[in-house]
Amino acid sequence: MAGLAAFSGYWSQGVTLHFFLHLFIGSIAGLSILIVVSRFKPGVVEYEYLFPFLGWLFAATPELFVVSDRHPTWTDIFLGHVSADEIMENSPMILIYLSIVVVALLAAYVKLRPKNQ
Repeated sequence: MAGLAAFSGYWSQGVTLHFFLHLFIGSIAGLSILIVVSRFKPGVVEYEYLFPFLGWLFAATPELFVVSDRHPTWTDIFLGHVSADEIMENSPMILIYLSIVVVALLAAYVKLRPKNQ
């Protein structure tokens, strides 16, 4: 529900690609952490679906607090927020690459997760 509300906010401003940029970057971080946790924790990882969501929430945090087109450079601590924005401005094709990485990480997690789920 929070993701849908955020998407509608991006949609109303005409910056939906920006939403997907931070969604993919956050999902990559969350899925990477989930894979590491699942390798070291025996059995089922509880709340596994929250990992990508929390990654996205962390990546998009500056959007919640900085209400301008340009974010301060310190917001790069949120998974490279400013750098990712600049990369996308110069190369919008980055979204295709990021979506491939998300699918690959998701497939890796599904393959590595315990079979009793």
